[in-house]
Amino acid sequence: MARALVAALALTLLTVAGCGSPGSDRTVPTPPIATSAQPSPGVTLELPSPSPPPPAAGCLNGIVLPDGIDPRACRAVPSGTASARASDWSSATAYLHLPSGNIGCDLTKGKRGSVDCYVYEHTWKLPAPLTRGCDPDLECGSGVAIVDGTVTGSSRGDVPGWSDALHRGMKQYLLPYGKLAAFGPNACLSQASGLTCWNGVTGHGFLLSRTRFVHW
Repeated sequence: MARALVAALALTLLTVAGCGSPGSDRTVPTPPIATSAQPSPGVTLELPSPSPPPPAAGCLNGIVLPDGIDPRACRAVPSGTASARASDWSSATAYLHLPSGNIGCDLTKGKRGSVDCYVYEHTWKLPAPLTRGCDPDLECGSGVAIVDGTVTGSSRGDVPGWSDALHRGMKQYLLPYGKLAAFGPNACLSQASGLTCWNGVTGHGFLLSRTRFVHW
């Protein structure tokens, strides 16, 4: 009887020791690794289209300004804006030019008035749709105008009035950088980055510089 109990105890100890031995074949299950869901072959994921940029706050006619344009350049001309200097030949015409002397404009009064600007040196090309407003017999590609509140190309068969005055030594038409001037319903803002002009009735306008031209 005693021998039987000793044998049973020894068998039990050997069984327990075998369960924790390094050579055990017992496998411990591992939890599954989560993977990102992948689309099935041939399935195209449709992403929502980007929303168009909202109009600048206060812009007339829902106009969206290009990047980098002064936010005033699509609104009514601010009250109290200084008037552009009328020419010495006609009170219905005004001239202005930037300090560089490379860009300037002739402005006229009227219901919607007009702005006719010219750039002597530039690297951009006037977009084809705007050249339709040019006289085919005259130089076109360096002038931009606002006529009846709309931006168009401008032909040039003679020297602009502002340029003629400047070459005569008449410096009273200078529009310093940072200054805004208006004549009739149109306004122009002089900046080191270029000249911005717009119509305060329609909100349409443009920016001119030696290296950039945009319109809206």
